[in-house]
Amino acid sequence: MQRKHVPTSDLTLIPAMWIPSFMPPRPARPSQDVRTVQALQTASHLSQQADLRSIVEEIEDLVARLDELGGVYLQFEEGLETTALFVAATYKLMDHVGTEPSIKEDQVIQLMNAIFSKKNFESLSEAFSVASVAAVLSHNRYHVPVVVVPEGSASDTHEQAI
Repeated sequence: MQRKHVPTSDLTLIPAMWIPSFMPPRPARPSQDVRTVQALQTASHLSQQADLRSIVEEIEDLVARLDELGGVYLQFEEGLETTALFVAATYKLMDHVGTEPSIKEDQVIQLMNAIFSKKNFESLSEAFSVASVAAVLSHNRYHVPVVVVPEGSASDTHEQAI
């Protein structure tokens, strides 16, 4: 049997050093805040007999690292998703251990302003994080549940925050 010549693919002409530019970027390593929020989420699923004091103490540290914007918003530098997951994880964990969250009521209002003021979401995970906060806060036993009603168009300014 005679072999047939098959033309080489155009890809063989691309220098190897160019290949990384065609590949999707590696996801960035999560920040310390994101990793701590993930630890809070995990701890809320552990046994209630487990010693969770050290992770509960992390909540105060995370609250101290929140950025205040104009006295109206309180959020993490990483954005809406991390902020929302932090609030949801905190309330879920504190409910799990039976202790009131170390977040003051005015801070909760600022966090809700940051989380619920956005009209559109950039990703499904961002929408999920906001839905998680709404679910957790609507059933918490520590703060009066927040009622959020969208008002106006998507072009409204931040001056109309909750």
